[in-house]
Amino acid sequence: MNACTGTLNTTQRIDTTAAIAVALTVVGWASAFPAIRAGLVAFGPLELGALRFAIAAVPAAIFLAVKRPALPRLDELWRFAFGGAVFVALYTAMLNFGELTVSAGAAGFIINVSPIFTAIMAMALLGERFSGLAWAGTLLSFAGIGIIAMGEGQGLHFNNGALLVLGSALCSAVNTIVQKPLFARHHPLTISASNMLLGALCLLPFLPNGLAQAAVAHTA
Repeated sequence: MNACTGTLNTTQRIDTTAAIAVALTVVGWASAFPAIRAGLVAFGPLELGALRFAIAAVPAAIFLAVKRPALPRLDELWRFAFGGAVFVALYTAMLNFGELTVSAGAAGFIINVSPIFTAIMAMALLGERFSGLAWAGTLLSFAGIGIIAMGEGQGLHFNNGALLVLGSALCSAVNTIVQKPLFARHHPLTISASNMLLGALCLLPFLPNGLAQAAVAHTA
């Protein structure tokens, strides 16, 4: 009885931790879009991205320095580089430029097409299965994207900003496929920290302008 009770309590703690993690993720993810929109008032799209990931790179670098994870093999280097260049730098640039003309709410909905892209590519490239119910959900999601396009663009055509946000969703989906093999050998936090650090390096050329814009915004 005590063993069963202990197992039950452990399971409940894990479930609670998972629920809190999911809630924080949802809130943090959702708040990013209005925060980006607000930041674009004072910063350029690339400068804002450079500042964001320069800040994020500090704890990421500390984590990697303390944990000293296993170094990637030669055949894994391009997957790590892809995460930094495409999943962080290109994704951020396209999303920020997109939000210049697309509302934060619309950007948040459009970016939700990323799991759909991921599922389709996983079927084609990884041989994963996709149920009929999942396909129905896919069609419903694409219908929602069409409604957003009507509101943000002209008729059924996406405007440039919506297309850029959609491109950022594609970056995320492709990265999921590319980096999936890394999880067999590397911890998820190691991969995430590496993505942030490498992405910050890709955006580094725009950091000086970002700092200059921050100084102007502070004195304004």
